[in-house]
Amino acid sequence: MNKLILTGEKLLIFILLVIFSACSNETIVPQIKLDIEEENYFVKNMEFSSSEGEKTFSFNTNVDWSILVTSPQDDGTWCTVTPSSGSEGDNVITIKVKENIEDKDRKAILTFSVGTTLTKTITVVQEKNILLPSYTSYVTISGDEIFGYTFYSDFGYILRPTMQSVQEILPGLSKSDVKRAVVAFDLTSETENGKDLLAGKTYDIILRQSYYANYAIPTYNTIDIANNTAAADSLVNKNQYINNVNDSIWAINGYINTQMTLNYDQSKAFSVNTYYNSEKDVDVDQKTLSLNIYYNSNSNSNNAHGTSVFSFKLPEKEYMKFASTSINPSQDSIKVILNAISDYDTNEMRKVGECNMAISDFYLSQRGY
Repeated sequence: MNKLILTGEKLLIFILLVIFSACSNETIVPQIKLDIEEENYFVKNMEFSSSEGEKTFSFNTNVDWSILVTSPQDDGTWCTVTPSSGSEGDNVITIKVKENIEDKDRKAILTFSVGTTLTKTITVVQEKNILLPSYTSYVTISGDEIFGYTFYSDFGYILRPTMQSVQEILPGLSKSDVKRAVVAFDLTSETENGKDLLAGKTYDIILRQSYYANYAIPTYNTIDIANNTAAADSLVNKNQYINNVNDSIWAINGYINTQMTLNYDQSKAFSVNTYYNSEKDVDVDQKTLSLNIYYNSNSNSNNAHGTSVFSFKLPEKEYMKFASTSINPSQDSIKVILNAISDYDTNEMRKVGECNMAISDFYLSQRGY
């Protein structure tokens, strides 16, 4: 009797195992079904022009799904998918891309996860912006984020950028003391002659990114060492040589500008300024101002070198000395001479360039804008 009961129990267990096994064999296999056009996106790229745009994508799944967006170049925020997850059945998602203002293509990878075992990818490719900015200019920056910015071009025209383009292209402008920069931009309307920007005219602009513009120019003070023993001792005695100074020097809007190549230690911050002695370097009769470049790499083991345009604030207090003898400061000019130690062997200060500037260019407010 016991054997029969035991055999019956074994038979029941066997039947349950068979049923369980049959159910296991019927586990749902994740699937995604698409039209032929959508299917092609898994083989070919989903392409967008450089403009802002969007495309829809339809599909059907038999299980829950999700999409992850990644981009090799950045965090992928320029490409978004809505919704990014869903359940079984018919689904429609929207792929959106922001305008590509760079001069290079960019890619994003859409990774479909259907269930836990099925993965497919779509590569989104957006073309580079072939419409490069129409203009570039060296500018002196005035204003702030509250009242708006004005850019005074070195070519004499005045630029008023939209705040949105300032925030997108030069977001650090409100967080740092940026006074000089090279910017690329387009106009919001046509010029008087259809192309050229005219000195003295004001133009509303949209800042644009470009591989050759949109960067701040390092800007430093000019120090008067007359009756300043501490400054004279530091600036004169600790002055090191500069690898190269471009003799293309210009002064405008209260700043003197030049291109220099510096040797420096990548692990240490260097110091650079211009200095002069107001008792010796200002010749009102000859209308000449001499400035000296001070450079200190703060290291004896320089392991790198770089070239950049540098800008130095002109000494505003000298304006009145020249203006007092001038009938028309906006027309009368002076000669600005720039000296530097540019020869390692001699270690002597010598003239590396000069330029003529209007007396009124000592500072922006005297330009009458």
